[in-house]
Amino acid sequence: MPMTMTTSTNDTAKIGKIYKAQSFPTLFVLGTSGEVESVHIGAKQGLADIVGKELDLLLQGKSRTAFPK
Repeated sequence: MPMTMTTSTNDTAKIGKIYKAQSFPTLFVLGTSGEVESVHIGAKQGLADIVGKELDLLLQGKSRTAFPK
């Protein structure tokens, strides 16, 4: 899965500013259109499972409205 690591001193810092990332880690899940489907701030328990379910739903052609709460 493509990802970028953004710090205040590297060339990708502008990405963090564009998406208003204020904490590390911040994970954005983008749909095929490039739209932000979900944002996860911080490293929380079970994050891999949550993101996995979101990605499965996106691959099925669904959007964030189908994501588990």
